[in-house]
Amino acid sequence: MCKKKILYAIIALMVLVLCYVIGQTVVKPSREDGEVSQTERETDPYYSFFHKGDELKLVGYAETTDMPGGKTVGVVEDDVYDTWILMTPHTSVEAGVVLDDASRTLNFTYVIHKNVSELSDGMSLLVEVVNADTSDVWYSQKLTVDSAEKVCDIDLSEYSNKNVTIRLSAVEHTEDETGDWLVIQNAIIN
Repeated sequence: MCKKKILYAIIALMVLVLCYVIGQTVVKPSREDGEVSQTERETDPYYSFFHKGDELKLVGYAETTDMPGGKTVGVVEDDVYDTWILMTPHTSVEAGVVLDDASRTLNFTYVIHKNVSELSDGMSLLVEVVNADTSDVWYSQKLTVDSAEKVCDIDLSEYSNKNVTIRLSAVEHTEDETGDWLVIQNAIIN
């Protein structure tokens, strides 16, 4: 009887050792991979205009042969700026976003497309944060766009836990619209 107990104890000990080895060689590395993925997810933006490009509302959209991407407004991919939003005068891009309770910031760069910057006399970009439920404009800022690339950072923490529309509108500040191709890059909410 004592020999059976010793045999059972040895088998139980071997099973525990085997479980430990499996845990160290299989389970733990896969959990670490999951932790890396979680870390990578944390560096992803809260909202990306490019990842949600098919959900953007494009106002003033028209197909045309003399604009990049064959349109007056929308997401474009090319060799000059990679993936970017094209806006021409009298067009706008609207993104509906439900903000969480974190402090968020809208970030993007803007410039006149370098292939036509010598033709353009510049334009303006109107950035608005709108209450998506009532259409009230909570924030508005007009930016001057020219051949110098600039960065826009707008603090959205005031609108935490709100349903907002981020509206970017291309408005010219002169009557000459020649070369007014507005480039929006890296448009994200962090």
